[in-house]
Amino acid sequence: MVHTQKRYEEALEHYDHVVRLRPDYLEGRLNRGNTLLERERFDKALAHFQRAQALDSELMLAIQGIMKCYKRRNDNRRLVKAFDAEQPLTGINA
Repeated sequence: MVHTQKRYEEALEHYDHVVRLRPDYLEGRLNRGNTLLERERFDKALAHFQRAQALDSELMLAIQGIMKCYKRRNDNRRLVKAFDAEQPLTGINA
């Protein structure tokens, strides 16, 4: 897989194609988000993780991706807000 080989631009082209063909394909959204995150394109990565979460609100990989974007952007206010919103979902309050 091109993402794991650090051929990020090639991976992004591949994931762009996948997302264009199947906009609701979760794995494509997550892979695109992770690749963009590796390239420090946090706003674009965040958009893909948020779209994945919109498709499946309990998808932990999307939630983790959103939190990673906020952390890497040093946006602690949104990171805490996202974490607080997900606590009941992940059972942290139990």
